[in-house]
Amino acid sequence: MARRSRRKQSSNPTPVIIGSIAAILVIGIGFIFLKRGEAPSAKAFPLETYVESCNSLRGNEYSISGEIIENAQHDPTVGKFIFLRVDTGDDSINPETPQSIGILVPAKVKGPNLETKQSYTFVVDVKKEGALVASSYTAK
Repeated sequence: MARRSRRKQSSNPTPVIIGSIAAILVIGIGFIFLKRGEAPSAKAFPLETYVESCNSLRGNEYSISGEIIENAQHDPTVGKFIFLRVDTGDDSINPETPQSIGILVPAKVKGPNLETKQSYTFVVDVKKEGALVASSYTAK
């Protein structure tokens, strides 16, 4: 029996390299778009309107930033009630307007530990009677 000679098959790594780079780029771009979608779309919290007529804001979602001044109450089944000194960043607000508000952070809302004298950004829903209930939060 005669032996057949095998021809060496040349393997070209270029398509594999190009395909790998394309896959990495697609994953990276997808990750960027997914992260961008997580940014809160809530409007800035109108502190003066809330103080004057909190019920008029009912049903809306707002973003509030500030420093926790007190962890008032904690119930593992309900959540945590905190007082936040709102960072208004606006000098046009009347100095007599109260700067602190209460926010209920339900137990199901996950995030970093809430500590006094630390700054956070909350996305809140205004409920009945002007109660502020956090739907998410991040450390600032």
